Amino acid sequence: MRLIAIHDAQGSISALVVQPPNSPPGSPAAAPGQSVTEVEAPDVQIDLGDPASFERLVEVLEHYRIEVKGKLTNKPPKAG
Repeated sequence: MRLIAIHDAQGSISALVVQPPNSPPGSPAAAPGQSVTEVEAPDVQIDLGDPASFERLVEVLEHYRIEVKGKLTNKPPKAG
C-alpha cells in the first residue's frame, strides 16, 4: 500500500490517504500552506477489510510527523 500524507511545513500530519500499490497515480488536494508527501512506511500494514487497520492509521496520524527536509526562503533581489 502507498501511504500519502497531507501535512504542514512543520511536518504535522492532518490527513492520511491509503492507495493500493498498483492504483493509478493521484493525490488529494492540499490546502494553502500544506504539502502532499508519499510516505515509506513498511511497518504500517493496512488491510482495508480490518477495522484495526484504521486504528493504526489514527495512531500514525496522532503520534508521527513528516520529516520535512529543505527550507524555502526568499530569493535575493536581482542585481542591476
